[in-house]
Amino acid sequence: MEGSAADTADARREEQARALVLYHALRRELSRLDEDLSPREARAMLLRALNLLPGLRAVAGERPHQIEVEQEQDPRVRAHVNVQDAVDSLRAVWSDYQLLLERESGRQRRSAGA
Repeated sequence: MEGSAADTADARREEQARALVLYHALRRELSRLDEDLSPREARAMLLRALNLLPGLRAVAGERPHQIEVEQEQDPRVRAHVNVQDAVDSLRAVWSDYQLLLERESGRQRRSAGA
């Protein structure tokens, strides 16, 4: 029983670590972007972020909204992932962020003029 609790805790920490890697990789890429985020570029960002995770290899799938992820130790273990929702979410977050920056810039200009 004790071993399984430790295994569960380790698995949870590993999952959190992967999530942090993905979050920071995507945040870094979005912070460098100075234009609209196309679906193609969003998928490319996801691919680059996924390839930072140890033990995984991600490649573009046959369809524009698909990514294939495989384990490096056993390439037969492969998943076809539909990333359309993730692409749409990245694009929405980027758009909202751009609007927020524009509003903040407008506020600063009004404050400076007052």
